[in-house]
Amino acid sequence: QNTTTVNAGVLQLGAAAVASSNGIWINGGTLRALNAGALGYGGNFVQLGSEITNVTTTLSYTGTTAGTLVRNFTIAGTGTQTISADAAGAFTFNGTFTHLTPNTSKTFNLGGNGQGNNEFQTQLSNNGSGVVNLYKTGTSAWYVSNVANNFTGGTTIIAGQLRISDTRHLNMAANNLQFRGAFGTIGV
Repeated sequence: QNTTTVNAGVLQLGAAAVASSNGIWINGGTLRALNAGALGYGGNFVQLGSEITNVTTTLSYTGTTAGTLVRNFTIAGTGTQTISADAAGAFTFNGTFTHLTPNTSKTFNLGGNGQGNNEFQTQLSNNGSGVVNLYKTGTSAWYVSNVANNFTGGTTIIAGQLRISDTRHLNMAANNLQFRGAFGTIGV
């Protein structure tokens, strides 16, 4: 069965390269794609993190045009897992979000230094009794757009912009918001 696996360092997929549609494992390090098509399409998953270690992993979009990734998405382990928008064009991330290691707290980061108005459409939920914390790093702008988000961890904006159009996008009643970057609303 063909899969694409990154255990350490950086694997960059060029404009013509395509990761396996059977699954992408980022157990450590960074997978960098020059176009969203390089990450494949369909319901098969992208796994960030390893279930046996506390590692930091990154899935980075670095294309020159706008791109959309629709894949099922699994978070494993307890390290910080990042979706990074480093492109000149906007990056849209959509798909399901599940946890591999039950009842452990997770840190999920929207990062990057791209120039586009990026959108995270996937629902963020706690991991059973483990809470999910959302961070925003890098100079990029991210719009969190899923009104069904129900994570109860904190939201910390270290750099860049985090945007919402409805307070339900961050479940703000339960979250502890911390700002070092910019927080924006669209039509709230």
